[in-house]
Amino acid sequence: MKKTVLLGTLVMLASCEAVVEVPVPAHTPQLSLLYTLSNQSVNYEYRLAFRGRGLYVSSSLSTLATTPLQGRGDATVELRDASGQVVEQFEADTTGFRPGDAYYATYRRGYYQAMRGYVGQPGQTYTLRASAPGLAPLEATITLPAPAAVEAASASFVAKPQVVGPGPYPAVYDYYGQLSFAILDPAATTDYYAV
Repeated sequence: MKKTVLLGTLVMLASCEAVVEVPVPAHTPQLSLLYTLSNQSVNYEYRLAFRGRGLYVSSSLSTLATTPLQGRGDATVELRDASGQVVEQFEADTTGFRPGDAYYATYRRGYYQAMRGYVGQPGQTYTLRASAPGLAPLEATITLPAPAAVEAASASFVAKPQVVGPGPYPAVYDYYGQLSFAILDPAATTDYYAV
């Protein structure tokens, strides 16, 4: 039995020595956008709570690229309604501060700010168009869905004191809890929810 296990192990180790060359597919850089159109006005609190929903523009990378994603600050981006009217324009965010980055101010090329503060209307169709030097233009069309119908919701919270030391405020409370809700999801449509 020991000889069989030893022989099997040697065969497995010998078979692992082959080098397999994988052809790397050719890559043509393309414009890449990340944006969430919302039916809520975008203020400081919204940006702080939903950092990943602002417009980010970059160039695509090869499948095997090991370099970090580089944003582009030279794109022209606009949002149009169904009639073709420009309802929102974006400009590169060069303020040096991103909401939520309170401990380090950074200018990260690729982030853009909405200039008009347009709020999307449920049921309306929108087209996001973008172009940048050296890359093919890009556009995406979406019909903004109706707000989700919340059928039931409940919440419960528990305060957990943490002792921080002497003084007038001997304890700081962290609150932990559970939020439960039920959303009516129409079966006839394909919807996505951001919580």
